[in-house]
Amino acid sequence: MFQNCESLITTPELPNGLGAAASQYMFQYMFAGCTSLKKPPKMPTGTTLGAYCFQYMFAGCSSLEETPSLPWTTLATRCYLRMFQNCSSLKKVTGGLPATTLASYCYNLMFLGCYSLEEAPELPATTLQEYCYQYMFANTAIRKSPKLPATTMKSYCYDHMFSGCREIV
Repeated sequence: MFQNCESLITTPELPNGLGAAASQYMFQYMFAGCTSLKKPPKMPTGTTLGAYCFQYMFAGCSSLEETPSLPWTTLATRCYLRMFQNCSSLKKVTGGLPATTLASYCYNLMFLGCYSLEEAPELPATTLQEYCYQYMFANTAIRKSPKLPATTMKSYCYDHMFSGCREIV
């Protein structure tokens, strides 16, 4: 919708009242490449996400400093895939990531290349799906791993999660 609108600094209000679920592909690439965007819009309400619904939504928004609140508790395949990739000014994950029901690839590459992100949000899920956290925080400035309470894990769930995080101890 607004992909590569490099001068966009204010976002329109997103539709609310989505009911329980955000539809598949609904907001993908919506603000990707909007390099002047500093503040995200308020996200719609709901509890469940459709597959791919927010993939690449803010990718390449190099001025974005914080994420919108992402309150969903039930995720779908690739719903947050590369959502904030290369948001190099991103410093804060607003409201954390409260999801407890994950899907394969749901957080895959979500913060890849967010070089200013120093603190990882809490990740409360105890059952992990394939590739769910793969490369999630790769190439960020994360200094400390969050607690990882998972007790049931599928293949590659933590694959390269902190790859390239040179500050982590």
